[in-house]
Amino acid sequence: MPVAIDVTKEIIKNVTMTVPAVQRNRLNRPRAGVHFTGKDSELRRYAFQGLDILQQISGGLQGQSICEIGPGDFLTSGMAMLAAGAASYTAIDRFAGDYSRLEGKEWYAGIQRAWPRFYPDLPWPMWLDADRFPRDYPDRVMTSDARIESAADIGTFDIVCSFQVGEHVSDISEFAHSTAMLLKTGGIAIHRIDFGPHGSWRFYQDPLTFLRIPDLVWRAMGSARGAPNRSRAHEMKDAFRTAGLLVRSTEVERFPASITDLARLPHRYRQMPLESLLIKTLVLVAAHHPVAHDTESQNCIGTALRFVGPGPWRGFRTQHERQPAYGELAAEPVMVSGGTVSGHRAECETRSPGPDREIRVDRQLGAERRIALPLHEVPRRGVGHRVHGCNRAVRQPTAW
Repeated sequence: MPVAIDVTKEIIKNVTMTVPAVQRNRLNRPRAGVHFTGKDSELRRYAFQGLDILQQISGGLQGQSICEIGPGDFLTSGMAMLAAGAASYTAIDRFAGDYSRLEGKEWYAGIQRAWPRFYPDLPWPMWLDADRFPRDYPDRVMTSDARIESAADIGTFDIVCSFQVGEHVSDISEFAHSTAMLLKTGGIAIHRIDFGPHGSWRFYQDPLTFLRIPDLVWRAMGSARGAPNRSRAHEMKDAFRTAGLLVRSTEVERFPASITDLARLPHRYRQMPLESLLIKTLVLVAAHHPVAHDTESQNCIGTALRFVGPGPWRGFRTQHERQPAYGELAAEPVMVSGGTVSGHRAECETRSPGPDREIRVDRQLGAERRIALPLHEVPRRGVGHRVHGCNRAVRQPTAW
């Protein structure tokens, strides 16, 4: 009964939001509904959470160009990032509001006052004044109300980030591809994503209750209100891999399996990996695939790569791999699983094909069919492969 009541309430709210007058009124109010009261807990969540995550993963923001997708009502995290040394900050939000209104000014002043307590080792920059932010800094602060799907014309950035946004986008594939387009070569994308329940669904003992709602009903509840897309963690990672990015996750928070009733979930969720279903939040880190370049020999088969700190890939565990030399990128054929090319999760290695064209895994006949793929096609198609050695050097790409 409680579920039916909540579903009914959400449908009514969603229908109401389709009324133009109600929609205009809602968009003119702060979406998060939070007014700054001076509490440190508010600053941690709405101003400093993003900065702390970026600092931890990137190692520092000095001189970096940053693009934040969906900053919310005010540019609180953007101001903090600039104070920490970022060269510029760009905010992309389809429903961008007036970032300089009074409620925002209260936040900005609070950030500047609290800065010495939160970051005693980072002096507040002399040029940055809360009373003038963001209006008087057009060379450092840019905003756009473009849809994220069409944001490629804005430029490219050292860091592309979002916080509690990925779970609300209508198309996770477009979200991933837009991230890839906005990201500079050598840059890094950092998205904190909340896969858990939102709104009234947070109060249920089983945190996955919101996944029980049929898709058609779920759309009726939130199509006009930005309801969570209910994509799970592995689907989000796969979308970024398909966009041609190297992906890892960190700061993963999970629900205990003991408090969930998986048997009551729809079939499509029951078929998903349990580990993915139980993820509450994670920070997804992505970057363009690195290219190993051996300057001494353009004809060598590979060079050893190991990601070590400092840097965003410190601790990344698919390391010490034999990657192709730069001169071999357009020629060396590799064997990859046919499924990986169509977007499935890819964790495959080059293998020696047998006479029957089946792959012999560890010199044994393997059950999974694989295909020859020119190496330069691998990153373009988003195949997350590992290359531990090539069978032979080939000067012409192998057709497949």
